[in-house]
Amino acid sequence: MNLGKYTSIGLLLAGEALIIFCFLHFGRNADPQIRALNIIISSFILCLNFIDILFPWVNWKDKSQKSIGSLGLRWVVMSLYVLFAVGIMIVFNIFIPIGFGNQLLLHAGLIFFFLVGLFLTFTSSANVKSVFEHEEKARSGIAEMKKITNDVRLKLDQMNNLPGGLFKQITDIQDDLRFISPSDNAIAKSLENEFIMKMKSVYDSLYNLPLDEERINRLIHDCNRIYRDRKQIFSN
Repeated sequence: MNLGKYTSIGLLLAGEALIIFCFLHFGRNADPQIRALNIIISSFILCLNFIDILFPWVNWKDKSQKSIGSLGLRWVVMSLYVLFAVGIMIVFNIFIPIGFGNQLLLHAGLIFFFLVGLFLTFTSSANVKSVFEHEEKARSGIAEMKKITNDVRLKLDQMNNLPGGLFKQITDIQDDLRFISPSDNAIAKSLENEFIMKMKSVYDSLYNLPLDEERINRLIHDCNRIYRDRKQIFSN
């Protein structure tokens, strides 16, 4: 635990002590049950303001950043709860005093709606993650196509006496792959897998000396054809 968290815990405890002292000192003539209820609600509000420091909502290791996608909604829910909770304590203790049972019912109802809001916030987070995973799945095939093509180019960089135009053909394919749009279409996935298999065959062929130029050119021709077909498919 770092110094910042120790400081936060210290401030939280100091704030809690101040809340208890103020209610006991200034509310000594109040109904003990109402006073205890107000202390509990005030303490809960205080904890909500420290929750992000003690238990960070945003996980920077999560690539989907699902928590950021729902951060605004969570703060709206929390802000509305704090506003109404403080309002209930002020209005029904000072301006329109009501009994403990009624106040408890009001706070219980407010906490219920607060929990519903948090549930919607978590649902929003799950949706953000679901969308991210869907997009990652749609991009995975293209990423693999780029990787194997780059592997072939790197292998060609290490070779001497290459057949004319072979390096340029691979470089052109590598450049063209930038213009493919991610897609979750089944046909797109099939073409991506076919391209990867063909390009892997090109890579493997570079280790067979002397090079089978006819086979390599045929495979590259197939890769170009598959690329053109795949380029025509967009996201659903």
